[in-house]
Amino acid sequence: MRRIIFCFILSLSFIKSYSGVNALPFLRYGIGARAVGMGGAFTGLCNDASSVFWNPAGISGVLENEFNLTTSILSDGRNDNLVLVALPKTGIGFLFEMVGVGDVHGYENGVPSGEFNWDNQVFNITYSKAITDGVQWGLTLKYVMSKLKDEKASSFGFDFGVKAYPSKKISFGFVIKDVASSLKWSTGAKDEIPIYVRSGITFKLLNYKLLTSFDIGKVEGEDKMRYSFGAEYWLAKSFAVRSGYSDNGFSAGISIGIKKLLLEYSFSDEDLSSRQILSLSLKF
Repeated sequence: MRRIIFCFILSLSFIKSYSGVNALPFLRYGIGARAVGMGGAFTGLCNDASSVFWNPAGISGVLENEFNLTTSILSDGRNDNLVLVALPKTGIGFLFEMVGVGDVHGYENGVPSGEFNWDNQVFNITYSKAITDGVQWGLTLKYVMSKLKDEKASSFGFDFGVKAYPSKKISFGFVIKDVASSLKWSTGAKDEIPIYVRSGITFKLLNYKLLTSFDIGKVEGEDKMRYSFGAEYWLAKSFAVRSGYSDNGFSAGISIGIKKLLLEYSFSDEDLSSRQILSLSLKF
């Protein structure tokens, strides 16, 4: 237990040392109905296909192959749709995401200049492997294409994560996201994508029916720390409820399983908007 506490405190001290242009903020919004329903406290849990986003180390610990379709309904007009694949035996994971806003009203010197769209496509490929029975590592390579009005941009970067199991009922995760990432525009301009560091710990209680998770993170260039807490309770083998809270606001969600299919829904009340997420997963 002392080693668990030491590892968590060590990761917190690393995170706190991070004190940039906030390019592509959607890379930090969080994905997946389950994870968002738990307030985004998923770095230490990360045991499904969404590990490609939250912590690449989790992919090799997913129990079955998984194919996931997720769509988000956002009150501010944004659209967010993605496909996730996890192949744990090979340690491979994939993510394809489309994020954007349509019909944005443009102005030039206070005069309307017409409407335009902001569109983004994200491609991630993850490799994860167990170092020992209780430790996994993972690396995600990511490529982003962005289009704003008539201008185009692209970005390469990577995420690196570690997940450890000090005991059967405790898991710990650490991830550093968007390393070496910058958005290069067709105009020659360049926007830096800030590094995002997160650490999390998960406890499995009541004979594994109850999960509680806590995450803390820091975005390069931001003064504040980011916190999230979540809990999930499985009322039956195929039905779960969850809730969470983060610096963005409150969230909640449910899961309903039918054989190899899992339908998940979450609602989150965020700073400037609300978000509903629907995910459908197939285990194979």
